[in-house]
Parts: sequence; structure tokens; C-alpha cells
Amino acid sequence: GDAVYSADPSPGPDWILPSGWGEASKRSPQSPLGPLHSTDPANASSAIASVSCPEPPRRQFLTIPARVAEFVLPSTEFTVNGVRLQCAHFPVTPAGASRTLLCIPGYAATGESFARLRPLAGAYDVRMLTLPEEAWRHSDPVGDFAAVVAEFARRFDRPVIVGTSFGGLVAIETVKRLGDGASGTVLMSTFAMHPRGRILLRVSWLLSMVEALAPHIESLGIRIIGGKGIDEGAAFELRQETHTISRREKHARLIAALRSDLRETARRITVPALIIHGAGDHLVSVESARKLAALIPNAEIVEIAGAGHLPYLTHPAEVSAALARFLST
Repeated sequence: GDAVYSADPSPGPDWILPSGWGEASKRSPQSPLGPLHSTDPANASSAIASVSCPEPPRRQFLTIPARVAEFVLPSTEFTVNGVRLQCAHFPVTPAGASRTLLCIPGYAATGESFARLRPLAGAYDVRMLTLPEEAWRHSDPVGDFAAVVAEFARRFDRPVIVGTSFGGLVAIETVKRLGDGASGTVLMSTFAMHPRGRILLRVSWLLSMVEALAPHIESLGIRIIGGKGIDEGAAFELRQETHTISRREKHARLIAALRSDLRETARRITVPALIIHGAGDHLVSVESARKLAALIPNAEIVEIAGAGHLPYLTHPAEVSAALARFLST
């Protein structure tokens, strides 16, 4: 497959071991990169044992394709409100970082999708969350996820809550729960209420057809979602992340997003807010972002020309620059 264990400590030119990454990193059992769950050396042996390798060599080095190396990050698992929450971070966190960013991914993504925000890691403590597979168990997945994230956020000193797409809805609810316990929020590619949500819910049979077809056209779907700016490495990573989340879970998150009406919640956000949206987003129109910005009393909006639904992946320099300006105020 794409991930191998090698007895050779010097991988070939097409493979690299990221600095500071260690022997294992969080990956779901469904991922081709293997069911690895922790970078803690104490857990390395159990992580290695979970990989299909009946008689591993005495010395082992996990190597990965260079094209996805930037997305492989150290990860720690926490138990919050009785559920497991994965938290990825960059190998080096600056001592005395002025602020913590808690990043919540989209409905079919993991925390590693924020890896291209690495430029911010020089000044800020960036924590990238992967939501647990719990949406299908609950009637209000957005609210339940927000309760988990808010509880986790209280471990930090007034963090900034960052959310994209479905994660943006969770971020809005999280900020409501935290109040002044958050110092700000950044909402990307999201909305307070989907303009076509009620219509789509009435044709659930059509949603089921699209979901059944999605695995067969995932490459095309990723290109449409990401837009022209998405590169091979990001597209490959998104495919792997999509495979780590069950179809049942993705369906529950999609339905929750279409049902959400957070307009009143958005009006009650009192902390500074930054709305970032791709001008070419075909999933969530830029008009939805403008309406969201108008609801939040202390919000500014940045529209990124040429970006689709994934500006933090396709236009990371612009997103990082907008975040840096926002965080410096």
C-alpha cells in the first residue's frame, strides 16, 4: 500500500519521515495509511502491532509518501464527556504561544485537513480536532459536538474557535456555550442556515442517491468541492480522510447541517469573528457567508478570489495571512 514499514532507516527519495513525527500517528482503521492512533512512544508498540505485519523486522521505520507527509501530524486522544476526541498538533509548539486555536473540520474530514495552517504554528498553539463518530447516535449532533468541544476548550485560556463547513456550525454553538471563555471565532465556508436545506430534506431519496454514488465519483467530487486550486497532495489526503468516516456518520452530519438554523445563536455571539469564504464556493454560496457576517455583531468577512469550499487547503497563504491579521488585533 501507500504506507510501509521498512528495516532500512534511510527511505528512498519518494518517501520521507516527517521531523518530530515519531513512530506512529493517528489514522483510522479504514485508512490506507493504517490504523495508528498515537505518537506517544509508550503506545508505539501497540500501534505497530495493529498494522498487518505478521513478523516485523527488529528495527522498524514507518515511511509515507512525500505528497501527503505534510498532513501526517502528531495526535493525542482525549476522553471528553465520555467520548474520544482526537487532537492533532504541529510537532513544534512555540513556548509561550500567545493564543490557542482549536480547529474543527468539515463533515467528512479530520483535523489533519488543517495542516497547511502550519505558518501560524510559529506564533500560536494550533490544535486540530477530529470529531468522534457520534452524530448518528444523537438527535442534535451539532449541539452535542459543541458540548464536547466546549468542554475540551475549557482546558485552554480563552482559545479562538475555528470551524469550517459543518465544523463551522459546531464552532458557532461552541462559542455560545463558552461565552467570554473564547477570545474569538473564525468561521470558514459555512452558514447560519443553509438556503436550500429545507428543500433538500424534502427530497431525502435524492440525497441517498448522491451518497450512494459518491464513492464512485469521489475524485470528481473533490475537484468540484476544492475548485481549480486543489493540488494532487490535498486531493489525495481528502480521499483518505473521507474513508476514515463511515457513510452512516456522514449522512447523520449532512442531515444535521441541513436542519440547522443558527441565526439567533449567531446574533448572540459577542466575541470578535472572522468569516472566510471562497468566492467560487459551489457548496455554500458566498451570499450565505455575507448573511452570516451580517448576523454577528462584531464580524468581518474576507472573500478569497479563486477559492472554492476549501480555501484553507487551496489558498493557505491567503487564509493564514487573514488569520494572522485577525489574531493580532
